[in-house]
Amino acid sequence: MWDFKLLKTFVAIVDCGGFTAAADRLFLTQSTVSHQIKRLEDQIGARLFRRNRAFCDLTPEGDRLYKDVASLVRQADDLWQSYRSDELRGVIRVGAADDGFNDVLAAALKRFSAEHPKVHVDFEIGLTRQIQARFEAGDFDLVLIRCRADEPSGPALLLEPLSWCVPDGFRQADYDAVPIAVGPVPCLYRETISHALENAGIAYEVVVTCPSHIGIRTAVQSGMAISALPASMLGGEADVISGDLPPLPQSKLAISLRKEVSGRTPAQALYDALLTLQRDTV
Repeated sequence: MWDFKLLKTFVAIVDCGGFTAAADRLFLTQSTVSHQIKRLEDQIGARLFRRNRAFCDLTPEGDRLYKDVASLVRQADDLWQSYRSDELRGVIRVGAADDGFNDVLAAALKRFSAEHPKVHVDFEIGLTRQIQARFEAGDFDLVLIRCRADEPSGPALLLEPLSWCVPDGFRQADYDAVPIAVGPVPCLYRETISHALENAGIAYEVVVTCPSHIGIRTAVQSGMAISALPASMLGGEADVISGDLPPLPQSKLAISLRKEVSGRTPAQALYDALLTLQRDTV
């Protein structure tokens, strides 16, 4: 059985004339659109598009599929729209970690807002430990937090390693105490870095305290300190090394919904949408 969402993406690409325009219409990232088409091609067992920089043209198999499914996809969309009389309304209080917001989540929120225009998302970004504490105190309906992979949490939207980021030419042996840049207490990276260095018998000192991962990366770029961040957040300005420093654990971006939320509420709808996004991009 083919996945209807993949067929919908396929039809949108043809109707819009390309992957980028289809991503805009569907409120998805271009990489997600490409990933979905690859999944559909794997399911069908044939290439659907001829791709180059100038155009995106259908193969004979793609042309046949479009003729077979385009009208069905449009009819299904029309049917879904006809059952939206009970449109969601209200406010969702969302807390997110400073290091947990990325292009995929931004596209998901954009799509959710377009599909539910009468839902207002009240979004607050902060440090993971602070966001988690306020969630437990009832300040948020839904949170997106970064934590170690072995920590108890809600479902993981993303799983990736933590990596050391260091200035060019860094050697641990050059320091009596390794300078580190971390967030203020409580901070996931502060806990993880100090634990890893202490277990390895490496002396360290905190020389930069900053609540923003951008500020921490700037401190590394300037040569003031080393730090650790999720692999997806590291750019070319810092070396990623492992031989000179102890290994770091996996991290995850987890989503949690307040237990009191139930039924077809705006918060439940957004929670379901983000979990669907995670499944679609795996």
